[in-house]
Amino acid sequence: MKRIFLLSFVVMAYILYGFVVANFNLEVLSQEIKKEHPAGYFDYRGVINVHSHLSTGSGTPQSIVSEAKAAGLDYMILTDVNPFERPEGFEGYHENLLALFGGEYSYVDSRLLYLGDKGASVGRDLGDSQIHFADRLSQEWGTVKDELIIMAHPLREGFGWSGDYPTGLHGIEVVNLKSVLAASWKKSKLSFLWSLVILPFNTRMAFMRLYTEPIEELILWDKLSERHPTIGILGNDSTAKAIPFSDTWVRFPSHERAFSIGSNHLLLKSELTGHFQSDRSKIFTALRNGNFYFSMDTVADPKGFNAVLEDRDKRYLMGSEVKYNHNQSVSVHLPSKPNYNFEIVLFRNGERIDQASEVDTKFKIQEPGVYRVTVRVIPTYPPPDGKRWITWIYSN
Repeated sequence: MKRIFLLSFVVMAYILYGFVVANFNLEVLSQEIKKEHPAGYFDYRGVINVHSHLSTGSGTPQSIVSEAKAAGLDYMILTDVNPFERPEGFEGYHENLLALFGGEYSYVDSRLLYLGDKGASVGRDLGDSQIHFADRLSQEWGTVKDELIIMAHPLREGFGWSGDYPTGLHGIEVVNLKSVLAASWKKSKLSFLWSLVILPFNTRMAFMRLYTEPIEELILWDKLSERHPTIGILGNDSTAKAIPFSDTWVRFPSHERAFSIGSNHLLLKSELTGHFQSDRSKIFTALRNGNFYFSMDTVADPKGFNAVLEDRDKRYLMGSEVKYNHNQSVSVHLPSKPNYNFEIVLFRNGERIDQASEVDTKFKIQEPGVYRVTVRVIPTYPPPDGKRWITWIYSN
């Protein structure tokens, strides 16, 4: 009888706490705010590093397209592992979603995310791809114009790069959502399990409290950026294939859910037109030039954010390389004032040098260097958590 009473008490307490969690107001931005493109630019949201049943993931390319549309994406880049044939009928527009085909290729002990402008290819088999990447990565930065080579999860155990990083590398995956979950488990198994407890009641909160800042990846990114322009991306590493069950897999998190957690926001000076060839080039060029930021969209919709270098009457997008003079400043704009305390942080060569807590902020540039911006908020979670800082936006 005592056991039944105790079990009933635990179940009732869980349900009551779940009710509190489900109704807890964790809105970082007011929902009434209309989301608009930043002044002078168009913000397009998309995901990179997505796997289908053709390699390590689940779901067909077409079903993943449906999930990407449900997640409200503007573009998606499918990157199955070592693909040498393009899935028929995949690339192109699917209503308002632009689907592109890239790949995640094995190279030495690492994995490389690859995207070619106008359908460029790495060859017909793994041998061809090794020769291709050996050639491209050994070239000076900026030599190869029609390809994009990004190192996936560069510090994940078993996939690290040994020795000096190649000069032909265009960028690295700074945030990899699968690595974030692994880091959270390693940091605190109890906290990880607590997120699983609240997951049925508030999925968004469960993922927000699991986020762990990729400090080592950020340090690596800053070091590489001092050598030559190096873009940073958020990789969803979405497989929708987490828990084996009989002859199938429990799709957790689903592709749609993974797409809603974080993404890359491209800033274009002209809008996409619906013409596949020209829009593919626009997407490729913006990625190649670093004209984008990446964000944890599960925190809040960042549409409207921008960070530009102002030089007298000229404005330069993030990713730009400009000769230094004493008239320059970094101008940052947020879509609206967060409901929680927040800070906009300016970094130079990886060192935090300034911060502000205004929707519109200007940082005076005092000396040359590599600059980037982050936006952090500190929402209040229900007990036992309380307040926690989480980085919402990372600029290139």
